[in-house]
Amino acid sequence: MKNPPTVSQKITINRPQVRNAFRPLTVKEMIQALADARYDDNIGVIILTGAGDKAFCSGGDQKVRGDYGGYKDDSGVHHLNVLDFQRQIRTCPNRLSRWWLATPSAVVTFCT
Repeated sequence: MKNPPTVSQKITINRPQVRNAFRPLTVKEMIQALADARYDDNIGVIILTGAGDKAFCSGGDQKVRGDYGGYKDDSGVHHLNVLDFQRQIRTCPNRLSRWWLATPSAVVTFCT
């Protein structure tokens, strides 16, 4: 690797009013943000954070789930798309390593 990446990219869950609980749109936006960062050769570090000072993420937004009979994808099929986001995190290459191996990561969330 001639020039290692030096830029970091921060992805923020911006729903502090519900302790950054995710809904299908939130997860879709996070998937897109991670994909954008993943394929930018200048980005070496991706930081996932939550807005506000109450919680990183309280999990799935149960109000959205309850109001609409469960999470659905764009075609109306029931789908827990947060699993797609988790898979994307686990398979994201580590550009600071010369072997480009996926960096193990874990996101721990607590329901409060």
